[in-house]
Amino acid sequence: MTIKTVGAPASLFSLFMMKIRKVDMPRVVHSYIVLFKSQIPTDLSDLELTFLEGRNLENISNGLVYAKQKGISFNLDQAKEADRNGLDIIEEIDNMID
Repeated sequence: MTIKTVGAPASLFSLFMMKIRKVDMPRVVHSYIVLFKSQIPTDLSDLELTFLEGRNLENISNGLVYAKQKGISFNLDQAKEADRNGLDIIEEIDNMID
């Protein structure tokens, strides 16, 4: 699935610049699409920066989606901090619920 087919806003320039900066564009775009389809507001550039910081985008995006499904308020900064601390976000959310 591509950004264009799901209707997620992204400029060709920003995608081009990711390629120039040697960002793992498929990984960033996949996380962006997952969050967009789950109606979790985020910006492609925020996810690119998160990737460049060495964060685990799958842990973060899956954790944000899971938190939303469970009705827990959780934002990108909180998810990045949890990932920075080496936490499995889904596991941590389950622990919060129990």
